[in-house]
Amino acid sequence: MTHQSISRRNFLGHSSLTLASAMVGPHLSWPRMPVGAHLGAHRVVLPTHSSHAVSAFMRPPLDPAQLRRLATGAIDAAMHAGADWADIRIGDHRVFRPSAYGSSVTLQCGFGLRVRVNGAEAFVGGADPVPDLLAAAAKSAVATARELSAASGDKTTVRSGLAPAPSVTGEWRAPIAIDPFAMSIDDHAAMVEAADGAHDGRLNRLMSRGFRPNGGQHWTWIGEMRVLASSEGTLLTQTLANVDSRFSVEHWNWRYINTAGAIRLPVHGQGARTAGFEAALDPHLYDDLEAALDEIATYAQLPVGEMDVGRYAVVFDGHTQAAFINELFIPALSLNRVLGNEVDLTGTSFLAPPKVFIGDAVASPLMSLQVDGPGPQFGARRWDDDGVETRTVPLIQHGTLVDYLTSRSSLGMAHAMGKAGLVPATIADRVMLGGTTRAEVASRPAERAPSLSMAPSATPMSLAALARQMGKGLLVRGGWVSVDPEGIGGFIYPGMLFEVKGGQVVRRIIGARLMFSTKRMLQPRALIALGDADTQLTWSMEQFVPGVPWILSIQAVTAPAAAYPEVDLVSSTM
Repeated sequence: MTHQSISRRNFLGHSSLTLASAMVGPHLSWPRMPVGAHLGAHRVVLPTHSSHAVSAFMRPPLDPAQLRRLATGAIDAAMHAGADWADIRIGDHRVFRPSAYGSSVTLQCGFGLRVRVNGAEAFVGGADPVPDLLAAAAKSAVATARELSAASGDKTTVRSGLAPAPSVTGEWRAPIAIDPFAMSIDDHAAMVEAADGAHDGRLNRLMSRGFRPNGGQHWTWIGEMRVLASSEGTLLTQTLANVDSRFSVEHWNWRYINTAGAIRLPVHGQGARTAGFEAALDPHLYDDLEAALDEIATYAQLPVGEMDVGRYAVVFDGHTQAAFINELFIPALSLNRVLGNEVDLTGTSFLAPPKVFIGDAVASPLMSLQVDGPGPQFGARRWDDDGVETRTVPLIQHGTLVDYLTSRSSLGMAHAMGKAGLVPATIADRVMLGGTTRAEVASRPAERAPSLSMAPSATPMSLAALARQMGKGLLVRGGWVSVDPEGIGGFIYPGMLFEVKGGQVVRRIIGARLMFSTKRMLQPRALIALGDADTQLTWSMEQFVPGVPWILSIQAVTAPAAAYPEVDLVSSTM
């Protein structure tokens, strides 16, 4: 096969020749890595073209049976050293990033071991889950927990345990059709070239009309085998598979090259999700790409200017609304922050007593936010990293706070603090485990569900219809959000900002950012309208999550477009 610009049809035809060997069956036949081999983390740069599978250039995955034996051996060592309780996660993680400029695979294997002694908890993580290192880690963790317990003595007001969870055993595999690591490097190169070819053909037509558009695509394929074992008898093996795909199209107005002169749009339907290589074969990708390019062509003809500082009505597209939820609500919904356990680390929560209680209205009745269950969204799994079965968890229903993001540790702390009268019974009695903890390789689990979603309007309401309903104000596309540690307020940095008059987009505004007050944005009448399911976009990004150590992890949030009555434009300079 020649490696020139390839059409989508040719790509699909070429790929179909190799798909049969890559289809995921009930069992994968993997070569095995011997116990005792050095694993750790390393990066492999791949050749530009090869008919060999991506996996041929990687060390073989570890044997799941070996991982289970290592995990149970570490638990036995911890209990023998004097632990009251112990659990361990061992992960074999691989990330493949295809690119026309050089593809690479990052491999990482590691473990995270927790122990508890007399109510005190200690954690040890490492990169080589081999028997001798695991045994040493178990002894070290138990010794540390024992010292922490002795040091606290009678000074500890509350000694908490873990919230109870059933002992479970089992295996689970992400429901994908085509293993991306079993596809050849040539297949991945053809996929990138096919999208670029469809992209470039449309771009060339736009350029003939005087536009100078650019664009790009980004694919990250993530595979992981993970084993969880505990002294309570839990022993779980999960094989996870995710993709983070991002397509964008942009147009540069060269007159404003130094002052945010780009018009940039994400392509609908992309983002982080559980999927195999079949995601690259989705025929809707090219239709969505064409639609984004049509929008770019329309926006590129608008006049460009600035607006006066002031207060305006605003419509957020789905990407901006999802970023708003990620930065404002996800940290505030962490039970650890609600209990004050992170006050010196990341801040407090505006959703904590005595300001807010379970059952209180905390937002507009139009807002419903949930942790997504084990479906096709990003991070699909059957059990979380506490060994709790995942489920759909409503957090906010029609504006009312109904639950928090929890872990066994934080919920155990809530029960202990409730008995001591330090927190209201609504936290201790009404919050439940929902499978909402997540750990990366060699980290302690954090209260961070991989995927959350906001419910869209049940009635038809497009982005254009929201702008028409608003009449006069601002339209934000592709915005990013920052919030202060206490969640009092923050800034919105628009990817693109437009002025709306008479319900129509009339001008592009450059050099602007917006400021909001959390109190105002969460008033019952602050959210006045939502877009329908067709306006939903997924915001996904690698970000640091508090933990021991801190976790660099992908978070995905899906949300519809949303209209608010007021937001402050605080800067606008040419």
